[in-house]
Amino acid sequence: MKYKTAIDKGMEMKKICLFLCFSGFCLSLCGQHIYPFQGKNGKFGLANCKYREFDEPQVKVIVKPKYDSCYYSWDNEIATVKLNNKWGFIDNKGKKITPIKYDFARSFNDGHAIVKLNGKWGYVDTNGKEKILLGNYDGIGDSEEHIAHIDGTDFEREMVIFVFKKLFIGDLIIVKSNGKYGLIDTNENIVTHCKYDEIEKFRRLSVPVRIGDKWGMINDEGKEILPIQYDFINNENNDSIFIVCLLEKEDEDEDEYEYEYEYDIYWCDKQGVVDYKGENVISLKWDYCLPLYNGTTIVKFNEKYSIVENYTEKEILSFPYTEVRPFLYTSDRYPLRESYPLRSFFKVKLDGKWGIIDKNGREITPMKYCNVINPYQEKIRVSTYPIVQTENSKTLDYIVVELNEKRGIIDTAGNEILPIIYDKCLPITENLTLVVLDDKKNLIKTDTKEKILLIECEDINRFDIYPQHIFISCDDRLYYIDKTSEKLLACVPFDDYLFIGNHIAVERNSRWGYFNYDTGKEIIPCEYDDLSQLRNKLKKIIKKQRQ
Repeated sequence: MKYKTAIDKGMEMKKICLFLCFSGFCLSLCGQHIYPFQGKNGKFGLANCKYREFDEPQVKVIVKPKYDSCYYSWDNEIATVKLNNKWGFIDNKGKKITPIKYDFARSFNDGHAIVKLNGKWGYVDTNGKEKILLGNYDGIGDSEEHIAHIDGTDFEREMVIFVFKKLFIGDLIIVKSNGKYGLIDTNENIVTHCKYDEIEKFRRLSVPVRIGDKWGMINDEGKEILPIQYDFINNENNDSIFIVCLLEKEDEDEDEYEYEYEYDIYWCDKQGVVDYKGENVISLKWDYCLPLYNGTTIVKFNEKYSIVENYTEKEILSFPYTEVRPFLYTSDRYPLRESYPLRSFFKVKLDGKWGIIDKNGREITPMKYCNVINPYQEKIRVSTYPIVQTENSKTLDYIVVELNEKRGIIDTAGNEILPIIYDKCLPITENLTLVVLDDKKNLIKTDTKEKILLIECEDINRFDIYPQHIFISCDDRLYYIDKTSEKLLACVPFDDYLFIGNHIAVERNSRWGYFNYDTGKEIIPCEYDDLSQLRNKLKKIIKKQRQ
């Protein structure tokens, strides 16, 4: 995960707190959080970011920058620190949990951290109790390094927040020897010899493993529950079942499998579905499989699509269409879940035209459209602070359709919401839609088609949706709109901006000022060099108003 940074003491630390908070990365909208920072001396320490008056974060250094390196685990509230080429662990107040004696150490994960001492690998728990393995291993932990860091685009170096490897599968320890992975128990008895080239990140009680180019699965007892014979295993959208793929023909000039990102579909010669026990859900004979959440799976065989019952493969519904595609969308704003309304609908194609059907095969629209588009897969970034649109929001029921190179919006009942006359359209809220026509971008009321705002810019970067306001960031200006009245409050030119409580700190020509986004009025002109000066000025203004 990469994020913009401003790592330093004082004002720069405040800026990173604000950025992380409104990125939704580590800080809640109230309360506090601890993170590592780098001081001007080049050393690392820990800082506590608290929210107080005016909702601006107050930064307090709790561990002075004295370490050569510092990672922090928010789950366990323990920092991994390096000093004089040795590693150790401290708590969130700077108290030592272990001596700084290890040759190497990673961040805590699931209550344990990997360490190396005198050439031997081991681990410590959150109480500082260590277990050093006697075997001569190359390393311990899974084959993937999990890293979160803040990108150092604006500064000389990036800041790594934490780095860890998953250590346990159930009660078994992942070990590496001679470049291969295996499993031992806590008494160092061998459960699985080191023979795997990769042990994949895992969920539940089953783990994808690879030998050479082939994949299989093992359980938390180290038992092989799926033979090592598959070309691909995917369980990105479901914790309990896996799609398995097999290639019958290999072509060195082509990729092993084809992936359609829009639909989260993997194409290979044969596909099937297995559960986390390794048992067949859908046999490995289909051209395409898409498991649904109601105990059924969409399958394709010999150009024919149908829905079949899991395990029995009894056909429930047969489709006459040449293509069947799901409406999938996964993000922090609308995570994929069973209650996601568009999950029950499919876009289908027949004789070169697209339409929409429901999960029972009933046609919602005629087969007449050039394209049917999930609006939440458009490239414009839409985010909420906090998330105010739930899975029940009506915007989730909207579908963009295209006919004769023009677009409009229909709902899942097939009713026209916006006429098909626009070059592009994107529903933002239940009653506000961004439309583009003849290169002009307008925000309009979805029901009355009344124009709210002409957006005069080349590119729209993102929408930020708050409970009462909508912010539109594009090129070098920021529009903000009252959601209730649906009126434009202000258009502010900016080089950079930060949300602080009910104020916006805006930077123009390297100078900062304040706007109140409840009223859209400028409170303090952009004439201050840094945010600390600006905040002191705001304090005086608010204190005077209260008197």
